[in-house]
Amino acid sequence: MKKRLPLFLIAIAAVVACSPSSADKTEVKEQQESLEFSVPDTPPQMTKSQISMSDAVLGFGFDTFSKLIAGKSGENALFSPLSLSLSLSLCDLGAAGETEKQLSALLGFSDYSSKEIASYYKTVVGRLLTIDNKVKFGSANGMWIDNGFPVLKSFTNDAVQYFNAQAFNADFSNGESLLKAINDWCKEKTEGLVPEMLKEAPFPPLVIANALYYKAEWGVEFDKEFKEMPFHGVSADAKASFFGKKALFIYNDFNNIQLLSIPYGNGSYDLVVALPASGSTTADALKALGSTEGREFLAEFGISGNGLNGELVEVLLPKFEIKSRYEDVADVLQALGATTPFSAKDADFSNISEKRVYIDRIIQEAVVNVDEKGTEAAAVTLNLMAYSAGPGSEPPVKQFIADRPFVFFIREKGSNAILFMGVKNN
Repeated sequence: MKKRLPLFLIAIAAVVACSPSSADKTEVKEQQESLEFSVPDTPPQMTKSQISMSDAVLGFGFDTFSKLIAGKSGENALFSPLSLSLSLSLCDLGAAGETEKQLSALLGFSDYSSKEIASYYKTVVGRLLTIDNKVKFGSANGMWIDNGFPVLKSFTNDAVQYFNAQAFNADFSNGESLLKAINDWCKEKTEGLVPEMLKEAPFPPLVIANALYYKAEWGVEFDKEFKEMPFHGVSADAKASFFGKKALFIYNDFNNIQLLSIPYGNGSYDLVVALPASGSTTADALKALGSTEGREFLAEFGISGNGLNGELVEVLLPKFEIKSRYEDVADVLQALGATTPFSAKDADFSNISEKRVYIDRIIQEAVVNVDEKGTEAAAVTLNLMAYSAGPGSEPPVKQFIADRPFVFFIREKGSNAILFMGVKNN
């Protein structure tokens, strides 16, 4: 029996910048005839079928994130379900048989072919790139192919057509040079937020990477004065700088969880903050919001009723920065039922190459910075609208004081795509 070779996936919560110099790469141009990826002039509209697919992605994100942080209740954490989904979907294009079936099911797309899944992500990314010119969003996909490893032209064509992937010929026997090339690409695509993605050179014959970058200013101007007060974390109280504003925000409650939507840019993107009641944990909130009922609530929150008109809310949020790294993503995905893609014995990626390969490792690193000006995130939001209160008698004011552990999401509302999800426990 022929030995299967390892396939290495990298998912980076990071910023997209310019490409490496032409001296550092060899693109598979002869395999990309008339199949260039083009960014749409206007944001693509999501079909009903595609919007329903977004709920499946959200379910995948909740399941994966909950397992990644299980047993780490006192830690802050950030995860990009979109970055991981994009890299896995690119692999799914090259899968066949039971391997394709399990990858599609893992992503929540059991009833769709790999190309239908890829088409969905092409629409989502096209929308994210064009929906708001006040928001800087980038998604980059790279493939490093060992010299002499035969990749099928159909796979590289599909990788370009659906994911705008760059293919680089690489000498995997020169580990130091390969390590530098991959880390330089990651650093460049994340504008320096992820400067050293890999600590050691990967094994041949193939590395696939996705990098996301997101930077946006708030759609509402927060007060310039900070309030110094304690954040009551899981481990201990700690002094923190809070920024805030009293204004009309999209606000609602779900299962004793306060939800607030803060808009970015023109309002297409938002940050959703989910604040559990005192005595409840962020794990409780993730479980409630990740349920079918919870995901339905999130999908409608601030979009079709569900607090759409806004309420007068006094908001206080802490400035925070979170950086997370996950080396055990493959273990988590196998625990969720996708075992064959990671099996050196049974994996079938025959639509990538005639040589046998399997997914050996998946690593994700994610970074987020949130302050009174806005958010910068690498790797991976909810909806919010804010207006100054009108003249006349002031309506009752609700309070949203995030001085205890909370869950947060960065999303694009029209597609219900969650770029990042995280927990701030301390």
